[in-house]
Amino acid sequence: MNTIPFFIADIWQGLLKGHGLVNLQGDRLRLEIQVVDSLTGLVKIKHLVHEAPLSDVASISMRSYLHGLYNVLSVQGTRMDVFSGFPRARGGRCRLRIARRDRQNCVAFVQHFATVKAAEPLLAAA
Repeated sequence: MNTIPFFIADIWQGLLKGHGLVNLQGDRLRLEIQVVDSLTGLVKIKHLVHEAPLSDVASISMRSYLHGLYNVLSVQGTRMDVFSGFPRARGGRCRLRIARRDRQNCVAFVQHFATVKAAEPLLAAA
C-alpha cells in the first residue's frame, strides 16, 4: 500500500498551510492533513482526516510541471460534496502538491488506484 505525502499552500488567504498523507485503505481513499500557520509552521491549527469510498472517487491523476519540479495529484469525486470540509477542495476536486522525491511513488499510487478501480465492478457483481 502506497502512502504519498503532499503539501497544500495558501489555505485561508495564505495564512495557513498544510502537510498530509494520502493513501488507499481497502475500499476507501484516506486524506489526512495537519494545518499549521504559514509564518513559522509551529502553531498547529487542526488535524483533519477525510475518508471517501472509492465508489465516490471518479479519477486520480498526476501532472508534472517544469520537468518534474512541480507535481500535482488531482483527485476528482463523483459529486460536489465528496471532499467537502477538506482544505482547498473545489467542485468535488482536490489538488495536492507532491514533492519531487515522491514523484515515482505517486505514479505507482495512480496506477494502483486504476487497477483497484477497474476491479471494482467485478467485486460489485459477485
